Amino acid sequence: MSPQPGTITSLHAAPAVASTTLTWDPLGWDPLIDHFRIYAVAGESAPPEPDEEDLLGKTVYPRFVHDGQDPAGETW
Repeated sequence: MSPQPGTITSLHAAPAVASTTLTWDPLGWDPLIDHFRIYAVAGESAPPEPDEEDLLGKTVYPRFVHDGQDPAGETW
């Protein structure tokens, strides 16, 4: 079994009207990463551990677009 992957670094958030684009530095090839899971909780605080109901989506790329947000703004 492969070791646990490292933590992503250089996370950047680029806000736009009704969306936020997240980008980060890709991880190396060892261990091989199948996908990234993106979790988020609306509001000012987050639980200590991710919960499956808070899963926004998955991506194989070091980029994720969280769209469908209120154009007036939201806190995540």
